[in-house]
Amino acid sequence: MLGKITHYEQLLPYLEEDIENCLYIYMDLVNGKKEYADMDVWVQEERSKPELVLLRYYESFQVYSSNGTGNMAAAVEIMEQFQPKMISGPETVIRAIASLDGGDYQAEYGAVYEICSERRFSGAADVQRAVEMDAAEIARLISMDQKLGGHYGEENLAHQLRSRMRSGTGRSYVIRRDGRIIAHTAAYAETKKYAVVSGTIIHPDYRDKGYYPIISSHIARALKQEGKRSYTFSVTPQMMRYHDKVDRKCGCYGKLTRRTRNHEIVG
Repeated sequence: MLGKITHYEQLLPYLEEDIENCLYIYMDLVNGKKEYADMDVWVQEERSKPELVLLRYYESFQVYSSNGTGNMAAAVEIMEQFQPKMISGPETVIRAIASLDGGDYQAEYGAVYEICSERRFSGAADVQRAVEMDAAEIARLISMDQKLGGHYGEENLAHQLRSRMRSGTGRSYVIRRDGRIIAHTAAYAETKKYAVVSGTIIHPDYRDKGYYPIISSHIARALKQEGKRSYTFSVTPQMMRYHDKVDRKCGCYGKLTRRTRNHEIVG
């Protein structure tokens, strides 16, 4: 049975054994109380061990199973009550959920990479650590890319960015040009040992000018200097080719993004 739990500290050692396939669930469980996050957790156990973990974090769900088994139909039934904008997890799990979906979601599959900072670009620019008052402008920039920011909504994303900065569970770095933020990257979640890098974007007017490797290298070096292992996710062929050159592929994942009635992706 997939049951809701409120005390989930016992899950952390189990999840950390396969950290590369359950990064966001692990980090959200560690950081949720610090962020006062809107979050729920359900677990299905088999022989006193977790077999399936389902986590709701604001308007998205993360699903994890070490062997791709568990009562996926029950997980789908729970998620249908919330109508999440996005569902993510290991590829095998997302494919199982997608097979039960009635066409409300679009599936994408990609790779998980551990970031190798020593193999990255060594250039420099005026990269600055963002503060809370930058959150709204960062959210507008990220929302220009439908795939990157479409499922958040600007206001919700800005709120999450501010919350992470305030609680120390995430950070953003930016480059400014002509009085505005034109490049951004972030640790969307981080603990004492791990970080997930996401939200890396360059304003369309400033692309192909070398800003992407500069800002992505900056955050990689900063996290490594603090002794953290950092990871990122990629679904586009272009970005996967980039990460194949500079990072270590360590897993496969998938995400489902909810469609509207006219089959446009929710944004």
